[in-house]
Amino acid sequence: YDHLTGLPNKHRFTEQLNSSMKRAKKNRQSFALLSIDIDRFKMINESVGYLIGDQIIQQLANRVNQTLPTDSFLGSFGGDRFLCLLPENLQTEEIMRITQTLLETIDRPIVIQQQEIHVTASFGISLYPNDGIGSEQLMKNADIAMHLSKQKGGNQVTFFSEEMNDEVLKRFEMEGYLRK
Repeated sequence: YDHLTGLPNKHRFTEQLNSSMKRAKKNRQSFALLSIDIDRFKMINESVGYLIGDQIIQQLANRVNQTLPTDSFLGSFGGDRFLCLLPENLQTEEIMRITQTLLETIDRPIVIQQQEIHVTASFGISLYPNDGIGSEQLMKNADIAMHLSKQKGGNQVTFFSEEMNDEVLKRFEMEGYLRK
């Protein structure tokens, strides 16, 4: 477990993800994986200090965990990054409703030492089995979508698409060519 938030850490979360994938495959079900990253958190830490930054992360982890549907599983990946498994067989509209509620929950001001701090987050979503049948692939694709949300200015939700993966691979290949 993560010492700061008390949430399952990367290792425990990955175990749960693998278990969820086995169950979903057996029952022919689907589920959504959310990658959540706090926007401009480095700037926040540099502005208010790391101790207050830690308090912000603790409060956000509690808020998000209390807002999620009952069968969800939230994990901390260190710093300002979280992953979340949503319950199985949710429709796209329901996933969007949940993530919109989470965006609003995160956006509420945090008051620490009589100072109001406003925080937003970027979300990326990958769907099992459409966007990956392995835990690493599913997490990578949710991260790709989350980074696209950040590139669009943050405070948004983006679903993964195969075109995103193609674009990332092209960019990676081009960087290699430029280095040579």
